[in-house]
Amino acid sequence: MRNWFNAHRWTAIFTGGLFGITVLTLLLVRAQLQDDRREAQVSHLLEIDHQFSSEPMISYRRDYAEKRLRDEPAPDEQSQLLGFFGSVGMMLKSGYLDADDVYNDYSDDVFPLYADARGMIQRDQKAEPPDYANFIWLVQTLQAVEERAGGTASHPSKDDVKAHWKSEEKVIAGNSVEAHRPSVSD
Repeated sequence: MRNWFNAHRWTAIFTGGLFGITVLTLLLVRAQLQDDRREAQVSHLLEIDHQFSSEPMISYRRDYAEKRLRDEPAPDEQSQLLGFFGSVGMMLKSGYLDADDVYNDYSDDVFPLYADARGMIQRDQKAEPPDYANFIWLVQTLQAVEERAGGTASHPSKDDVKAHWKSEEKVIAGNSVEAHRPSVSD
């Protein structure tokens, strides 16, 4: 018995115990950091939603929709909307937002905007390739989420785009992102 409980064995037992506690602590810290990151992503998304459903974005959205329904080409508000979603794309690319969350909240706005502005974006990018890079990245990321989900909304028809602008021209400040979506019966 004396050889079994010598100093070297006790050192090995306690070292193993410390190693186990250290690994467990690291796993708990990792889980806490993941929770903190997710909480921060949700907080950022809520801030963006507040901006999108408040002035001046409400006016930009409504005015753009009214002008596009009158077939005005490239209204001034277009750059505001593209800039807003370009910022969302930059935040998504940087990891401040989750792609599935952005898809759930904004794909119904991003896809029609892209379909409507695609020609202008392509012309501008020929002259200045970095233009709209974050917006294009956002569109491509949301299209990948759409494909993974088995949906088809990433390529709206002209009628779909027009229906979107009709719902946008009715948007009012304080409505959540989902409040202005057309229902199935519309």
